[in-house]
Amino acid sequence: NNEDYLKYVGCNLDQVLKFLDYLEYKNIQTTLRQVIIPTLNDSLENIYKEQGIALANEVIKEGKNVSSPKEIFDAMNDYILDGMPCDRVNEIILNEENKIIWQKRIDVHKDIWDEVGCDVNYFYNLRNAWIESFVSSVNTNFKYIDENTKKSIERI
Repeated sequence: NNEDYLKYVGCNLDQVLKFLDYLEYKNIQTTLRQVIIPTLNDSLENIYKEQGIALANEVIKEGKNVSSPKEIFDAMNDYILDGMPCDRVNEIILNEENKIIWQKRIDVHKDIWDEVGCDVNYFYNLRNAWIESFVSSVNTNFKYIDENTKKSIERI
């Protein structure tokens, strides 16, 4: 988050993003690296959250319209994969101006995780952290809610 960035790096994250925009405008090739700081950003959950924020910023930078719950849902699904489109894993059950609710029809991940002896909930916890960060970053007027079988993106 911006507060931690300011505390540990000494400048506002917006300044860095503006500088990156300038480099892109000038067509100056740039390589970014991430410094891992023990206990600050070294957990897998934090990495997922940071990646969700980074991709939300990419969506904003590309100028995609993410002003409705459905637009946010569609942008999110440009990055996460639940089977093939023909599998229709996520079924939208409510699509309103201020809220979209969907449910998972089938679990395409569980068998794979079971096969290697792992708990699929580990995957879903990380995914939920990513989605929560993505949604709240791509449009601060919305939040992600996970109610086990039903998920939603709702206007705050």
